[in-house]
Amino acid sequence: MFKLEPIVDSNFKRIGHEVLTFLPLIPNSLLFSVPNKKLEIYLFEKYIRRESIRLSGTNGNFFSFNFSFTTFKEYFDLIMELCKKFPRLLIEITEIAPLDEEWFLRNKDIHDFWHERVILDDCLESFLTLRDIDRVPPPKGFKISVRTFENLRKRGMDIGTFLNKYQGDGRLLIAEKIETAEELEKAKELGFNAFQGYLIKDMVIYGDHCATNRHASLILYLDGDTYPGISTLLEIRELLKNHDDSSSLKSFRKSRKISCKTRELR
Repeated sequence: MFKLEPIVDSNFKRIGHEVLTFLPLIPNSLLFSVPNKKLEIYLFEKYIRRESIRLSGTNGNFFSFNFSFTTFKEYFDLIMELCKKFPRLLIEITEIAPLDEEWFLRNKDIHDFWHERVILDDCLESFLTLRDIDRVPPPKGFKISVRTFENLRKRGMDIGTFLNKYQGDGRLLIAEKIETAEELEKAKELGFNAFQGYLIKDMVIYGDHCATNRHASLILYLDGDTYPGISTLLEIRELLKNHDDSSSLKSFRKSRKISCKTRELR
């Protein structure tokens, strides 16, 4: 029913996950095309019951859960109570329902929670201009799809200027739906500090080792604290995908002077 999509920092270290709902035969694009308050809160409570041990504690990766703003408003007291109980939970507000500026004015007690625990998903798609974002309290983070970069540019929205405004104050600036190394490098150049997408899911640094997804025939463990760089990791991924033995990996890591070992995937 649930699956996790990793989010990494600029060093490709995993810092969190987006919790995605997976229901067979029903695509999410249909299921969550409009606010569905009862379903959203049901799934949230179900995930917490299922993963309460993992969510406990203040240290470790965060887990962001999606809500429409409609549901967030109606169930805010419950959501805030559960988030206080599980500090690793973040709330991701999707773009399917507009933000209610007057609600923030009437409920100033939620501003701290919004700043500490909320990520705005596809935030620039939800506003006509960059100035409109200032009408609501600043959240903990913003998420922008690389698929919208060109459309936003045509609308006169300078992503680099927007990101520069929020850099340096600890906010998460997440570029999502990254599928290629070129998109990753472009997002880094613009000033994003966190990344998500197929490319990231395909190869993530778990602590001190690098693992490919289930399509690979080998896992490569990197020994020590030296970070090999994204370009090297991409080369490693291709080698793991295309070879069933470690001969190519041996010559590769020798030429790159990478200390590592491999084992077969089960």
